[in-house]
Amino acid sequence: MSTAPPDFTNAADARRWQGAFEAFQKGDFGTSLGQIDAMTPAARTMPQVASTRAMVLIQLNRHEEAEQIFRSLIDRRAGDPTTYVNLSEMLRRKGDLDEARLLLEQGLRMAPQMSAAHYNLGLIHSQQGNDAAAIESYQTALRLKPNYPRAQFNLANSLRREGRCYPARDLLKQIVAVQPNWAEAWQNLAAAQSDCGETDAAIASTQRAMTLSPKLGEELQRSLADMFVTRDEISEAVKILKSVPPTTPVAWWRQLRGDLLCSAVPESPEEIRAERSRGAAALTTALEQEAVLISEDHRDEWFEPPMQWGYHGEDDRPLKESFAKLFLRMIEPLELKGAGAIPHVGFLVTHGHEGVFERCLGGILQRLQSPELRVSIFCTRSTANTLRHAAGHLGGLIVETPSEVPDAARFIRDLSVDLLYYWEVGTDAFNYLMPFWKPARLQCISWGWPVTSGNPRIDFMLTTKGLEPEDGGEHYSETIEWIDGPVTYYPRPTEYQPWESAVASRPKFKFAADERLYMCQQNLRKWHPEFDEVIRRVLEEDEKGALVCIGHTQETITRKLLGRLKRHGIDVEKRVRVFPFLDRKDYLEVLRTCDVSLDTPHYGGGANTIAD
Repeated sequence: MSTAPPDFTNAADARRWQGAFEAFQKGDFGTSLGQIDAMTPAARTMPQVASTRAMVLIQLNRHEEAEQIFRSLIDRRAGDPTTYVNLSEMLRRKGDLDEARLLLEQGLRMAPQMSAAHYNLGLIHSQQGNDAAAIESYQTALRLKPNYPRAQFNLANSLRREGRCYPARDLLKQIVAVQPNWAEAWQNLAAAQSDCGETDAAIASTQRAMTLSPKLGEELQRSLADMFVTRDEISEAVKILKSVPPTTPVAWWRQLRGDLLCSAVPESPEEIRAERSRGAAALTTALEQEAVLISEDHRDEWFEPPMQWGYHGEDDRPLKESFAKLFLRMIEPLELKGAGAIPHVGFLVTHGHEGVFERCLGGILQRLQSPELRVSIFCTRSTANTLRHAAGHLGGLIVETPSEVPDAARFIRDLSVDLLYYWEVGTDAFNYLMPFWKPARLQCISWGWPVTSGNPRIDFMLTTKGLEPEDGGEHYSETIEWIDGPVTYYPRPTEYQPWESAVASRPKFKFAADERLYMCQQNLRKWHPEFDEVIRRVLEEDEKGALVCIGHTQETITRKLLGRLKRHGIDVEKRVRVFPFLDRKDYLEVLRTCDVSLDTPHYGGGANTIAD
């Protein structure tokens, strides 16, 4: 409400205006409206009075009347730029985003220095899925008004959705430094820190948010449990998941998730069998529950099966098929559209898996393009930005989908996809749940995550002879489709150096000249307990041997794995060299320096062992 009084010719109107203003300031909107309505008709038609009356009506939830006033002011060209901004904000909240954006753009042509208008335009761009434009609008608002916390907050959110987690994190740190009691800012800082791999910091930020706003507790408890799972502190995660009161709607899902969690570093094969047995029993119980307990109302709680099952060296098919039944009875396949003019093949990749996707399939996708075949890479915005940065040559194939799985499924369905190739199914909730909607005529999986999905709506597993044991087909719910050649196109690393240069690299990495270096480049989560005995025997039989590995990004996992090796009789301090997470150039140089590459039993091969 404007503090500058209009130029009234009637003293009574001036007094009523002052009374309306004072009542508005006190939050007494009924009295404020009464004072305005008591003015003379001539005064009520004055643009400032009419606009103020509309603002009062908004506070009284009489939005239609307020909208009529704003539109009338604009129609008679009596509205100032704030009229456009106020009407635009009303329409934005109603969901009329296109008209809201046009009104803001009109207002900004009249007054380009209005920081609030640029901020509101950023909100609209963000709601329309155009975070790149939103970022530009928020940055303009901040140039005009540097102390604008809401603009900083939403700028950070858009940066994070664009896959730019580090600038988002830094901006949110600035916000909480100035406003340390803003719970939502701590919550979003935790999410950005988690994206950056800073799990310890993310846990601390989440706990701070929960302290500041207990009402966020239920939502943040799930995030906090995820962070403890990332650190492989399973007992702590289970405790959090099962702390939800059993009468709450989400308790069923969280109880099940807690029962299914598996350690990333199991102590022994016996522990693995116990975890799988507990999981099987939990799924049996869950499937006996009434379907109402697992309705789509709780979709935010849905999750993928434990990835660790794939590393256990057991037949995952029974567990995966049981898990899939939870969703098969909830999610109906989409009704497909008619076929396109030419065959359409889509490839779906999700956040965090862009690099290996590009290395393994980038060359194939380049060669698939032709006038007779339409090729699309389906991914959300943050994944698309990462792919465009890492693989610019694939940019023309990228098709951005909505971020919510049901919306993305309908989006893909509407593009008449004949075959949807999932780079991975089961490594996150998005790629696990998507196939249940079956947005394409045929769906397949392959080498990206060579484990059965257990989902009968996925038609086949594309593989090659030599990658599966003789009875491998029995481990898949999908039909096996064999091809003679490889299922990837892995280019020679651009960082490749001749083998002869390896000796010169030894001093750089503090390797002794006479050491025999055995490197296992697999992720430490894939090291089955039975691998410990292999390592022990290798080092026992080769007195000059040393094991080389890359530490996990989570220090807790590295410590647990080294502790397990030590308990198995391996002199970790003297015979094991652990490197921190390396960039690709240094990683390949370390690998080239070593004498022998060791592969993990049960889950091995793949890009790390075969291609690197």
